[in-house]
Amino acid sequence: MPIQAHLVLKYWVPLWLLFLGLPPRVGAEILVFSPSHLEQFSTTQAEGVLDIQISSIEPIDSVKLNGVPVTITKGYDALLQHRYHLKKGINRFEVEIASGKDSQKAVYQIELLGLEEGEKKEKAFSMLSLLGLHQVSNMENVPANQSPKAGTKLQFLVRPQYRLSLERKLYATLLREKITPTSLSSREIVLSQIGAQDRVMGLNLDGGINHIGTGTQGLLAKEKVETDLFVKATLPLAVFKVSAALTYRDLAYVPSNAQENEDGLRWVFAGDYARKFGDLDSTWLAGYETMDAKGTYQDRSVLRVGASLSKDIGGLHLSGVLDLKQTQYKSLNLSTNIKESSKLTSFEASAGYPLKWVNNLLCLGQLKYSTQSSNLSARVYHVTDIGVSLIHHF
Repeated sequence: MPIQAHLVLKYWVPLWLLFLGLPPRVGAEILVFSPSHLEQFSTTQAEGVLDIQISSIEPIDSVKLNGVPVTITKGYDALLQHRYHLKKGINRFEVEIASGKDSQKAVYQIELLGLEEGEKKEKAFSMLSLLGLHQVSNMENVPANQSPKAGTKLQFLVRPQYRLSLERKLYATLLREKITPTSLSSREIVLSQIGAQDRVMGLNLDGGINHIGTGTQGLLAKEKVETDLFVKATLPLAVFKVSAALTYRDLAYVPSNAQENEDGLRWVFAGDYARKFGDLDSTWLAGYETMDAKGTYQDRSVLRVGASLSKDIGGLHLSGVLDLKQTQYKSLNLSTNIKESSKLTSFEASAGYPLKWVNNLLCLGQLKYSTQSSNLSARVYHVTDIGVSLIHHF
């Protein structure tokens, strides 16, 4: 093996794996790691595949899994893919590699959680409810050169969920808002959603329908805005999650200019990486969105990057989120003679504290600041949102 490969194996690969949270086993000449599992891993799926990557400076002589020889192609690298069927409890997989005068051993323990463990962690029926009060500096997102209208927003959300099996769930979401002064009632969001979740071949699947309106009238919306049909697939890995989502938007408003029609398909591709630094949790996110609308003026793409940090201090949970979104319209809008481009930057800080006098009740304080720049002056705005919420999980 050339000297460059030796340096990569001995220094850079182990450092990169440590950053990803996948600690390798490194001997003098052998590197062993699993791109699919941590060394200690829990799952509710009895069947799966354990991937083990082996790299060596000298040709690999032999590989054993739980003492049984494994047939491999002679060379410096090998990928062992072991299809397993777990028994209840902890299942141990021990890999032994011999190469030249060196040898290396790695142990992976996969715990199979039974139905009773799942039932202890999650009841058949559960519900999340939220009651929030927010003071918003610019309710209408008016441009920076105009006088913004501030408002107070009362927000109520419930999300019941029923578990059909350990992996299959039905859920609904109801969001209602009330804003004062009443002149801003058109900014109230009324969301009704029903959906289902399942896990198939390692993929988390989600699909459903949204009804969105504005202006709260009892529990209904004064004006219908849009109906969405959505499906989403997420692949969870050891420290990564990647997802793809498809939404069909059907807006109630039909513009007189067909090129302004926003009905159409929206694709969203995203990935996030979770990393722990001591007692500080972090998540790093990147995504790409494309909108294929019926009206060419509404075709656009969105690039997104973000990061969140959180830390527990005593019973207090602190977190900060930074989100950057770059939106680029694909066509020149002849109505404005501008090919619109905008950048939205948002920062949110929050602190949550459990209230001891009611089980599973959390008080959450939030501060969010958003600013958008654009080559279209009507799209430039700033807004500050200060809120406090009570969140209960039943």
